[in-house]
Amino acid sequence: MLKGPTFTPVDSTAYTMKRKVMVCLAIILLAGCYWQIEDEERPPVAPSELTAITKTEGGVRFVQLQWKDNSNNETGFKIARRIGTGMYVIIQSVGANTTIYNDYPPITEYGTTYGYKVRSFTNYYYSEYSNDVVITFK
Repeated sequence: MLKGPTFTPVDSTAYTMKRKVMVCLAIILLAGCYWQIEDEERPPVAPSELTAITKTEGGVRFVQLQWKDNSNNETGFKIARRIGTGMYVIIQSVGANTTIYNDYPPITEYGTTYGYKVRSFTNYYYSEYSNDVVITFK
């Protein structure tokens, strides 16, 4: 006489508990990853109150920029400059929480005008630009 396979009964309570624990762990891990990604993918807030002044130290003329950091998740800031009424060009990136930058422009002669603006960035997004400031060497 042929016998079919034999089955050992499974303790359904233990199996169900183990499955529930595994599902809970998976949810916790996924939720943690989700919150981390969500925070990193939030666009940064634009800096504001950008100001510029000309300075001279040791006979070298430069422009000191200062702005208010309104974001808490930026990777850094991109600083853009234009000569006269030309197009803006990114001239420098600085790290997170930086609020002052000294620019040593190529021409510092009397009457040379520069415009500046700053934006924050993350690994995924750029903010809007700050206000524009224009400064003329005198």
